[in-house]
Amino acid sequence: MQALTAGDRVKAQEELEISTSILAKISGVATSGGLRLQLIEETALLKAALSDASPGQEVMSQPNDQEEEEDEADTEAAPDLVAPEEAQKLAPAEGEIVSIPELDVSGFDVPIVLNEQVRAYILYYQTRKQGVMNRAFERSGRYLPMMRGIFRDQGLPMDLINLAYIESTFNYRAYSKAKASGIWQFIKATGNRYGMKVNYWLDERRDPEKATRGAAAYMKELYGMFHSWPLALAAYNAGEHRIQRAIERQGTTDFWSLKLPKETELFVPAFMAITIIAKDPARYGFTAPVEEPWEVERVTVPGAIDLRSVARVIGVPSDVIHDLNPALMRGVTPVASAGHEISLPLGTKEILLANLDQLPRSSAREVVRATGRWHRVRRGETLWSIASQHQTTAAGLANLNGVKVSDRLKAGALLRLSPAKPSSDRATTFARSTRSHPGVARALEVTPPSSRSTVHIVKPGDTLFGIARAYAVTPEELRRWNDNDLRGQTKIRPGQSLRLSSGQALQVVAQTVKGTRETRRGAPASTAPALYHRVKRGDTLWAIARVHDVTPEELRRWNDLGRQAKLRAGQDLMIRLSES
Repeated sequence: MQALTAGDRVKAQEELEISTSILAKISGVATSGGLRLQLIEETALLKAALSDASPGQEVMSQPNDQEEEEDEADTEAAPDLVAPEEAQKLAPAEGEIVSIPELDVSGFDVPIVLNEQVRAYILYYQTRKQGVMNRAFERSGRYLPMMRGIFRDQGLPMDLINLAYIESTFNYRAYSKAKASGIWQFIKATGNRYGMKVNYWLDERRDPEKATRGAAAYMKELYGMFHSWPLALAAYNAGEHRIQRAIERQGTTDFWSLKLPKETELFVPAFMAITIIAKDPARYGFTAPVEEPWEVERVTVPGAIDLRSVARVIGVPSDVIHDLNPALMRGVTPVASAGHEISLPLGTKEILLANLDQLPRSSAREVVRATGRWHRVRRGETLWSIASQHQTTAAGLANLNGVKVSDRLKAGALLRLSPAKPSSDRATTFARSTRSHPGVARALEVTPPSSRSTVHIVKPGDTLFGIARAYAVTPEELRRWNDNDLRGQTKIRPGQSLRLSSGQALQVVAQTVKGTRETRRGAPASTAPALYHRVKRGDTLWAIARVHDVTPEELRRWNDLGRQAKLRAGQDLMIRLSES
């Protein structure tokens, strides 16, 4: 953006290609959801700015509810923990020591066989897939209590929940080459069969609770067909009709004797290996999930309501609301809907209901322009053929996606058909302000401007000092503004609402805009707004600094870290916006 402002389009294009490459390599867990989405939106804005076509000349397609579309900013490739192409690598290499503890398989509520395939997968997950498994265990704790309740209601074995590790590593954003989506990896047809809507506005396969109810119902149905959990699991992978035909042709109901597609033959041993590890993760070198109850409040709101507006009204960061409502693919309730149920953090339902009439409505065209349009490349397609389908030019598509017209397209890749456009005055302000100071956008996400008092909903692990620091105020001010709620209390409680002063958000934004100038003049560093990075297992100071475009030395200075200081998982590191 700096290069473009200076008129150096060549330099801007070079920097953009580097930025896009870095973003593609960063997994969703490496940054907070809001920051990663912001970075993707900023690169999209820059691509639009570098395009020869002016924004007013773009060809806009209207949403088609029959299309299944994915937004690159909010999907990730589904993990391949079965990996048929790596089957030959599963056996221990020569000289490799395999140490798998003796195991009593009678302690499981589904049949477990500890054969060579299962042993090989246990080793595979301990070694080549260790990082993937670590992230899966970190994510799963959020959903496990909810899933157990649903499976218990359906009378299903609890060990079947471990199938979610294989399917998606508990990532609701997972999307496979076969167009399966969500934690339980439903394809569209099967999702529809179990009550999950999939259209331009919604993909309810990504809703953790709805998808889990669908997965439980599907597995119960499969067991009713085959009366065997190995066969039911094989059918979950390959489809019930394929397994039924294999049984009829081969004359056996023994899974281990059936000849099936390679992936399906390996799918069941992989599930058994995951189930063995999940029973006692520490025994196999992993940290057990930290379980948190999936507790939300549900409220029905009109169609065409932007989740960012909801976040502003209840006083929480917008990425929190998006995270609780992953089925809303455009971040907006379906435009034509009379009412759509959304999930909210505990303690915020009444706040939203009291302010429901203040929520602005978006038109379908505004939403389409805000999110842009995407095309998933099919085998044999070229930029020319895709451009012809969508009434645009190959050169325009190439500019928009940072490729050359002559480049070969990879099947399954996503191409943007139109740049994302701000859908509101706030979004326009966001787009402009990030060019001069990216910190403004982050400050707006934390404390959106309002003429009324802003509310912070206390989350587990929050402290009064930490909340005060995040909003650039003092704990004493928070106590004064919340005198009635905090009187006589020594600790704050999760779900509790804390009021901020009516002008606080504007103060934070103003500090951000002029932060660099004031810092150079010697303004106290403590007045600078900040964001916080929660350290995850495996994080290093260098890696965190690179993600946030700061230096390790700055991180040490802002957080009083010595040269020999070690990072701890769960630790919060401050990044000062006016200096970063």
